[in-house]
Amino acid sequence: MERYEIEKLRSLPCEGVAQRLGLTVKHHKALCPFHDDHTPSFTFKNNKFKCWACGESGDTISLTEKVLGKDFREACRWLANENNVILSEYKSPSHEGEVRRGLFDASRYERYFSSPFLNEEARHFLFEERKLDERVVRWCRLTSWRDRRGVPWLQIPYYDQQGKLVGVQNRNLTAPSKPSRGKAYSHSPSGETEGGHPRFMFPRGSKCGIYNLPVLNLLKPGEPLYIAEGCSDCWSLLSA
Repeated sequence: MERYEIEKLRSLPCEGVAQRLGLTVKHHKALCPFHDDHTPSFTFKNNKFKCWACGESGDTISLTEKVLGKDFREACRWLANENNVILSEYKSPSHEGEVRRGLFDASRYERYFSSPFLNEEARHFLFEERKLDERVVRWCRLTSWRDRRGVPWLQIPYYDQQGKLVGVQNRNLTAPSKPSRGKAYSHSPSGETEGGHPRFMFPRGSKCGIYNLPVLNLLKPGEPLYIAEGCSDCWSLLSA
């Protein structure tokens, strides 16, 4: 992780993180989760916590480490998933300023969609599970990648009506898309799969609102417009 990403996690509201961890916070105080506390001795100030009884103190990351029993990296991942903070897999020092400000930098991603590549997991998901038409996959410029932990992702571009890239959605391909018979599929409250990885990731600033807007340019007056719930439903409609 880059230093600015770690600082982003540290700057998250400590009281809000405490509440997501299960603490009840009132008037900047809570019962300490680290000892048998009956009167609130756990206080928040300057975006840090301190227990005046047992002496535990720290910031959002150390609070997450201690409450969940995670190491530093795992705590950072949990915080990122809980607060929709994307830890970048692709680094571009020349664009670090834009990333700091939370702007979506389309130039970092356009090249991936100009020459799409589908790995084995992506092809299985799109063509065997979803039964999609290959022409639809090409039209939507779907591509795939694998992160440093070996997790495969489907990368989905979102364009505005003029064809400008405005957002990217990454879908984890390690999770089943549908529940298997006799077993209900579930993911954690943080949106993680059974393997501990997030189900979806969005780069900072991604505007993933209405999908497939460029198709509006192909419609003639009076032609029907079909609206689906999500992008995968859109692929199925187009394929049909």
